[in-house]
Amino acid sequence: MVVSSRVIVRYKGLLVFSLLALVLTGLVGMLLMYRLQTHSMQSVSLQLESWRLLLAIVRWALLGMMSLCWPVLIKILIRIRLIDESRHIAAANLRWRVVGWLLLLELLVGQGLLAKLIGLLTGVGW
Repeated sequence: MVVSSRVIVRYKGLLVFSLLALVLTGLVGMLLMYRLQTHSMQSVSLQLESWRLLLAIVRWALLGMMSLCWPVLIKILIRIRLIDESRHIAAANLRWRVVGWLLLLELLVGQGLLAKLIGLLTGVGW
């Protein structure tokens, strides 16, 4: 399969951010494996629990910033030609849909509401 240079240039930013996410995920995984090898599982669990509030605040702040900065983000994407002018209205209209889905994902997974709901339905408790 031949990929044209135009496609590579168009998706260069996505590729860079994807590689950055991959590297950061790998580093966090390596750090957790190191901690598990040098400390007990309970110690690692206690440290992660101490970071839980800060990480939740960071996730909520990023969600709020994304919803507030959406028009600026659209203008930047138009300027670097990742989207064209004809899709500007459609991209602007996606703002609250994206925020809604991310909010739902944060509530279900990040805040553990899905696990709590399953626990209540099965009678295990929280």
